[in-house]
Amino acid sequence: HHPDTERQYWLRIREASTNMGYIGTIMDVTDDIETQRYLAKELDYDSLTRLYNRTAFKREVHAVLQKEPNAIGAMLFIDLDNLKYVNDTYGHDAGDQYLVQAGEIFGQFRRYGGIASRISGDEFTIYLHGYKSKKQLELLIHRHLEDSSNTMIRLPNGKEQRMRYSGGIAWYPADSHNVTGLLRCADFAMYEAKHQRKGTVTCFDRAS
Repeated sequence: HHPDTERQYWLRIREASTNMGYIGTIMDVTDDIETQRYLAKELDYDSLTRLYNRTAFKREVHAVLQKEPNAIGAMLFIDLDNLKYVNDTYGHDAGDQYLVQAGEIFGQFRRYGGIASRISGDEFTIYLHGYKSKKQLELLIHRHLEDSSNTMIRLPNGKEQRMRYSGGIAWYPADSHNVTGLLRCADFAMYEAKHQRKGTVTCFDRAS
């Protein structure tokens, strides 16, 4: 670290032995290293919403499960109900704007330590962990989702579109002890909601 700027510098040292002693070069490779780090970080994010992509999301959730295996957590799997309608009616620029604003809304779960992702085209996942009470976490989730379900999203053409979505919730550790199982359970609960009670968010039911 440079004492004045606090910037971290990276040096590459190469040396060789000769009969006269050692000779070598020192190169400042800071810019190369920082570029590599930036590109590696960029690979973690969805370019449109700036939320985690699927791979980074699963890695981050796995890490918190390993860190606090005895806490309570909730996996949300959310599918936008009307993205296709927005795309078909107003065009894909409007659809992109709809996704960006939806991402901002679901990304607000990060205030509570949540990990948020756009996992595919119109699907978002959020994982919250570290709670002692399932009831406390359930109240937090439903309060935030109720607020967001009334959100009007402004499209590029000046039109407004109410955000509509269906979702599923799976609980850690009750429904699964790992990220893949939690995603599968929450996805199933979302599918049930989408085809039976569209526009709602329901918990995974093992009997179903």
